[in-house]
Order: sequence, then structure tokens, then C-alpha cells
Amino acid sequence: MPIYDIISITSEVIVMYVLTFAVFIYIKSQRQKKRAVSLEFVKRWNDGRYQRVFSRILSDPRNHDRDIRDILSDAAMEWESDTNFNDIESIWNFFEELSIAILFDEADEEIAKEYFLYSLTNTYRVSERALYSLRNSNGKGLYLNMERLFGKWTSDKEFTLVREVSK
Repeated sequence: MPIYDIISITSEVIVMYVLTFAVFIYIKSQRQKKRAVSLEFVKRWNDGRYQRVFSRILSDPRNHDRDIRDILSDAAMEWESDTNFNDIESIWNFFEELSIAILFDEADEEIAKEYFLYSLTNTYRVSERALYSLRNSNGKGLYLNMERLFGKWTSDKEFTLVREVSK
């Protein structure tokens, strides 16, 4: 076997190894970027601003003994004048942004689902009527990505969502 053949085979093996290593590094860096995006959402959620919204709305004397779903529906119908709507909208916008990041593969879905499953499903469940009212009056496409992610996560065999019957 001539020396040129040995060098050629060796160089091909080295090139294949380098390409494989480069692909591995690229995939790992993409995974790390997705994790960083997901952890940024967790950090934003944990700042406390979002956590206080529903408790502040429920502690409002005007909302005493009212179902949170009714409060949200009323806020959605009177969104231009309701002060609660801006707070509620910030939560919906947060979950819409998270949903877009997950559905377009910009965020790590496994981390996001582990952390946000309960919050997203409960927020969507109590907001569903308000979202439908808002869509009917302002546009059909509002918060559809949040709804898509809710459907995707709750259709999983491991998770069963017990829907409350409206009063």
C-alpha cells in the first residue's frame, strides 16, 4: 500500500473525527442556549411581580366572594377601563412569550414544562372564558400559542386535567 493512500485514509479519518466533534459541540451549545432561555423565563417568573397579580385582584373589595373566572371575564370585556386587566395581561403575555419560545424550539421544553406546567395550566384554566371573550371582541388570534402549549402539555398521558364545571 503506497504511503499516499495511507495519508489519504488517515486525513479522511481525521476530517470525519473533526466534523463529528464540531457537530457534537454545536448541538451541545444549542442545548445550552435553550436551557439558558428557559432559565431566564424561570428567573422572570420568580421576581414576584407575576405571583402577586391574582392575589391582589382577589383581595380587591370589589371582587369579594366572586369567582376568579368571572372577574377575569369582566376585566377582558372592559379591558380599556379595568385596572386589573393590565396585570392580568402581563401574565398572559408572559405565558404567550414562553409558549412561542417553546413552540419554535428556542427554549428547553423539558425544563419549562417541569417548572411551569402547574402555573400555565391553572392560569389558562381560570382565564379561558376571559380569553374567549377577549378574542370575540378584539381578535381571533390572541393568546393562541398559550392555548396550543396548554393543549400540548395537558394531552400528555402522564397529566390529567380535571376541568371545573362553570357555575
